[in-house]
Amino acid sequence: MTLIRSLFSVSLTLLCLTALAQTPVDRPSALKLFPAETVALFRTADAWLLMERLRESPTAKMAEDPAIQPLISEFYGMAREQYDQYARDQVGIELDDLLRFPQGEVAIAVVGYKDRTPEFVFLVDYGEEAGLAEQLRDQLTEKAGEMDIVIETEQLTADEAMIIRRGNNTERMIGLVQRDTVFVGATDRDLLESVLARWDGREFIPMAAELVEEEAPAATAKVPEPLYARSLAENGAFVSVFKECVPGQEEPPQAMVFVDPINMIRSFNANNAGAKVAMLMLRPLGIDGLKGVGAAMWFSTDTWASLTRGHVLLENPRAGVLKIARLGTVETTPPAYVPADIENFFTFQVDPPRMFDEISQLVDEFTTEGNFRDLVERNLSTNMGVDFEQEFVNNVTGKLVWFTGYEDGTQRMVGGNLFVLELNDPAAFGAAITQVMEKAGERMEKQSYAGIDYYSPQISERRRERMRERGADAASGPPMPRWALVDDVFVQSDSEVLLQHFIDAKLGEGERLADQLQYRLVASRINRLTADRPPSVVMYNNPEQTWRHWYAMATGDRAREFLEGDFASRAPMLPRLREVVENDELPPIETILKYTAPGGAVLYDTETGFHFIGFGFKPPE
Repeated sequence: MTLIRSLFSVSLTLLCLTALAQTPVDRPSALKLFPAETVALFRTADAWLLMERLRESPTAKMAEDPAIQPLISEFYGMAREQYDQYARDQVGIELDDLLRFPQGEVAIAVVGYKDRTPEFVFLVDYGEEAGLAEQLRDQLTEKAGEMDIVIETEQLTADEAMIIRRGNNTERMIGLVQRDTVFVGATDRDLLESVLARWDGREFIPMAAELVEEEAPAATAKVPEPLYARSLAENGAFVSVFKECVPGQEEPPQAMVFVDPINMIRSFNANNAGAKVAMLMLRPLGIDGLKGVGAAMWFSTDTWASLTRGHVLLENPRAGVLKIARLGTVETTPPAYVPADIENFFTFQVDPPRMFDEISQLVDEFTTEGNFRDLVERNLSTNMGVDFEQEFVNNVTGKLVWFTGYEDGTQRMVGGNLFVLELNDPAAFGAAITQVMEKAGERMEKQSYAGIDYYSPQISERRRERMRERGADAASGPPMPRWALVDDVFVQSDSEVLLQHFIDAKLGEGERLADQLQYRLVASRINRLTADRPPSVVMYNNPEQTWRHWYAMATGDRAREFLEGDFASRAPMLPRLREVVENDELPPIETILKYTAPGGAVLYDTETGFHFIGFGFKPPE
């Protein structure tokens, strides 16, 4: 892979000839040029438009704010100094110029054909910046010898290709062909030739097929198996995925990605005998029913800061693991126990008894009848002292709620988590939990808040001593799990403060997420985007909470200690960042928060798979 990356980086700049036309001729897009055997793809139809849209994003506008822009410009200047010192002489182009191209379509793909190792293919349109590419070509061609790079030319059917390889290694290469302002490259001659043939509208005949026709008698010649015969636009999985992702949008997406996970794994393990044996398990497990995953993305539109539509294409009917993963539906309104001051909210619905039965059937198919339930009995029920299936699996509704948030003053980089399981029979579940906690004995500590009991692992004296030596407390030390039964829900959290906020909301003593205007706006947009179709998963994000926490950390004692440590002396920008923190040069948090807005996402289960929509609002002007 190191060789491929090295050749690939060189090839992106070597194919600009001195006489480049400024306007590319009409041609098919990469979707009609790349082969149907593509297993991974990234594409933007217009790289310049994509960059322009990203420059209009809330984050980019934040960087241009008068209170922030001088600091950003200073750090950019430092980055440019590093580039000038270490890279400009090697590349031969100023950094500002380097950031201006390419300007048209850019696509890169991984191609996996049956048992062959994966190959790479790419297409880049430099548009009006061909002169910069010429400079880069001249510079890298001059240094090819120093890099042990061999450059040769080879005549393909209708084009002269530049062949790039490292040293005497003839097994791995990159072939490059330029047409006007566009160049195409691939790590396989047949793959490159197939792309060019589709561009010209002619039939592609692999080199191996030509040899067969020349050497074998006509009567006995075997017809070779088609290689790269169809385009990606004729790939049924690809077409089905993006039919779901681009349902009549007014403008094409600025970027798109596609992955065929199963065939990609097969291709990358083409020469791995052990992996091939493991791949034989995919069909019995039903995993080979995963046909493709794709997403289309829009940025800085009239309505959205960002919008993503994705689809996971599944075989219908589903089998094995994919059948087990069938989801139910949830409401967009969060339960009353979700507090207002959270960072993320996530909820989904499953059918636990059905899933338990189907997992049992699947495991038993590979072992013996009843084996899965025996394993659960020995490893869970016996150790816990309760009937796990009856008291736990059959006693939860299948609705899971998860939210995250931060504790004031904590120096943890990530927020705390709280999980909620809604119950069918709280009394029976409570009796089972009490029995489990009593069996744990002194290893569990019982605490109380607002009349609600909860449990947490007992902190040993040795651990307390280590925390005191580090100057740490419970808020800054490692997260500790806590469990509670509150009315009809069971709760687990690694944050005591988050658990207390949950209890306050549950008892009606604290503000609730469902009452917040910004959440109601997100829920309303979810309903519109799904045409009121019941969702299977609902997600909500409030970046204000994240920014407030990171701002507090950046101005806290731990950040100052880090910026004064040994690592800071080895990173050129950190000494200046230390000055910013020490001199209180950071802009007020209110300046940053002007450029934040909530976002949401929804996933629903369809006949063809899982459909995803995620979005971020544009901050108010």
